[in-house]
Amino acid sequence: MTHPITAWPVNVDKLRARLTDAGFTGRCVARCDEPRVYKDAIARWAENFEGLPALVVFPETEEQVAVVIRFAVAEGFTIGLRCGGHNGAPMQEETILMDMRCFHNVRVDAATRRVTFGGGCTWGEVYDVANAEGLTVVGGGYHGVGVGGYLSGGGYSWWSGKYGMGCDNVVSARMCLADGSIVTVNDEQNTDLFYGIRGGHGQFGVILEFTVQAYEGSRRALTGMLGYRPDQLTSLLEVLHQDFFPVRTSNESVVLGFMRLPPNHDPVVAIMPWIQGDDTYIANIKNIFTSKVKPVVDFTHIAKDQVEIAHGADKMFAAPGARRKIDAPTTTADIWPDMVTQVWDKWQEFTEAVPDCRGSVVLFECHDQAGIASRACNATAWTARDPHYYVVCTGTSMTPVTDELSQMFAIETAELIGAHHLKHTGKPARQWGIGRLNKGTNEFTYTYATDRDRIKEIKERRDPHGVFQSPMGQQTHSKLRQRMGLA
Repeated sequence: MTHPITAWPVNVDKLRARLTDAGFTGRCVARCDEPRVYKDAIARWAENFEGLPALVVFPETEEQVAVVIRFAVAEGFTIGLRCGGHNGAPMQEETILMDMRCFHNVRVDAATRRVTFGGGCTWGEVYDVANAEGLTVVGGGYHGVGVGGYLSGGGYSWWSGKYGMGCDNVVSARMCLADGSIVTVNDEQNTDLFYGIRGGHGQFGVILEFTVQAYEGSRRALTGMLGYRPDQLTSLLEVLHQDFFPVRTSNESVVLGFMRLPPNHDPVVAIMPWIQGDDTYIANIKNIFTSKVKPVVDFTHIAKDQVEIAHGADKMFAAPGARRKIDAPTTTADIWPDMVTQVWDKWQEFTEAVPDCRGSVVLFECHDQAGIASRACNATAWTARDPHYYVVCTGTSMTPVTDELSQMFAIETAELIGAHHLKHTGKPARQWGIGRLNKGTNEFTYTYATDRDRIKEIKERRDPHGVFQSPMGQQTHSKLRQRMGLA
């Protein structure tokens, strides 16, 4: 074993030479020698998560992945992963970033209706192949999202009302662990890892390949956005509760969102629908949102399949560069009008007062709750199985000056929603992410959507050196907490 590199900053030439000596034969890039390749590899949808890893490696084989992991353990580095670039795992100088883009093969087993794909795929790559075989896969709503972060993080979907969470549809996976071994995980082999990777985030190893259940049936749906004036919010909430929720099935869902639309950045209450069916059925459900309350803009259209649906949010998700704080997801049992109006007031006041943060949004994902609640709470690491809606509070800042303001907006908004949930149900909401650190206890205040104690035990046993990064791992793993100065 080589002697761990403990002096920072890192001499990348020596580091690369040691990695080569350890047997890595793939491409390896440092910031100083191929800046364009390096910049492309570290690019994130949220610019503030980019970081400056010591090296970026591009493994092409499973053995190359194993070599990098064993090297990182021996030399005292952590491993960061990149697929779609939407994750928030920190990348510091002691990080080796593993770009998984070479692991992007997709194959379909028509007999079992199962799809197997590499851990470096984006959902668009999976949808292209599955769609050609007439199959639907429960995956990300935007084609550029990576499969690994989505599935290991639970995975809400337009299809969740019918088929459950994305992680519920994982049949098996292949992983490379902290000791460099490559294993199969399913409900018979390495069952602890199979539990952990379905909602416990990517902190137990590098997932080389997933196999998921797919489904036949129509993939045609109305998508897009209906926009309303702020003074229509109360009436729109009445429509949701009196007209939509009572008739909603697993074939339709909506997202209620608060956003400012360019070029004037006027505040808009948005309804983003997903309605499956024939033309008559789609028209009838859409009419719920256009008859009593007239939208001021209608950007909806009928997408012919899952591929087209996944490109519907290109303008919102494709553009990198903004400094987004997406670490305040939460859940709520219902869309209570008093809660929603308070969130609206808070969002509108914040985005008006801080123009640099007017890209901040709040999204209430109102999928049919039955599908999400259809699994037992201990079936996967994603234990949030009580009937609920998923809410994303995203603080966006365009410059570092307002980063803290956008982060506090996101966290405080999630906490406001959580307070209403507690008031109405008597139970704490499921909240997760980086969260608010209690300085007195060095603990994070969020109530996780996972069994934190069970996840911690798996993490400590399977990754004893804390080599694999994830926001949750950094809050639970003893060695990672030491690096953060929390233990």
